[in-house]
Amino acid sequence: MQLQIKFLGARKDEPTPKIALYAFDMMGQMQKIATAEDEKLNLETDDARLGSVIALGPDMAAPSTPELESLATFKTLPQLLVWNTNPVHEIPPWFWRPWLAIPTQLAGTLSMCPLFPEDKVEVLAGAASAALSGRRNRDSLVWAEAEV
Repeated sequence: MQLQIKFLGARKDEPTPKIALYAFDMMGQMQKIATAEDEKLNLETDDARLGSVIALGPDMAAPSTPELESLATFKTLPQLLVWNTNPVHEIPPWFWRPWLAIPTQLAGTLSMCPLFPEDKVEVLAGAASAALSGRRNRDSLVWAEAEV
């Protein structure tokens, strides 16, 4: 069966996301069943492989930990009956537009750039040394600047 995917609210010049059909096994693990090509999803697969819950969502390279709120989930048998009767699935814009920009987690180190101009570094260094040396009166910034 070929399922036609329609993105409601999409303009002709607007990009639409690549979609995939996912199935959940008894342990809750998700696996990709089919990928849409030219907004058509080929559902020629064994019904036993689909499990009891299926989902439409953005095509992900590694669908191991998806955000379930972002997927359109369905009970398998009732939805297959609907798609057999009407092989067109319309996805509203509030569902598919967030699929265009899926957040990605990256591993690495974050470095912050100084927010102060270079001419203030000496003043800040003096204020820090004054604070560390115990001078906490209101003139410590002036004294620290004079000492540096």
